[in-house]
Amino acid sequence: MGETDDLVPGLRAGRREAFEALVDRTYRMIYGLAARMVGHPEEARDIVQEVYLRSYQALPRYRGEASPGTWLYRIAVNVCLDHQRRRRPREALDETLSATNPSPLEASLEAESARRLAGSVMGLPPRQKVTLVLRVYQGLSFREIAELLDSPIGTVKANYHHALLRLRQEFRGTPGS
Repeated sequence: MGETDDLVPGLRAGRREAFEALVDRTYRMIYGLAARMVGHPEEARDIVQEVYLRSYQALPRYRGEASPGTWLYRIAVNVCLDHQRRRRPREALDETLSATNPSPLEASLEAESARRLAGSVMGLPPRQKVTLVLRVYQGLSFREIAELLDSPIGTVKANYHHALLRLRQEFRGTPGS
């Protein structure tokens, strides 16, 4: 996430153009995280807005110890986890599954499996879900995830392992798996 390191001086000085550049460089990454965590585009956009609002408000406290991208990603993870805590897990899963409108092409077995997997990911406990999303969908290393979540790397690996086990157990012995 060093692609934002050049913004540190401007961010520490509170320059608006540095923050705007940070938003431009990180929007897709932050939206991707939010979308994978909540499974609904409108909610993901709301989360992204909250992430940038919180980060802008926290800018005076930004010391530059972590790269701006890492700092922002940590805020995004926390906003996503806060959002998950406010919602009942079953409600989130039901909404995600009902939001899919399969086209004739999506009626294939592969599309059904993808929907089932997305629903299963939505049903994971928050720490397991965020670890899985960051690792699989965002491509972060365990070290980067540990830094973002402020957790020991062993805990991150355990959360990832448990998430995979839960997904495997859920798909074991079900039709189409």
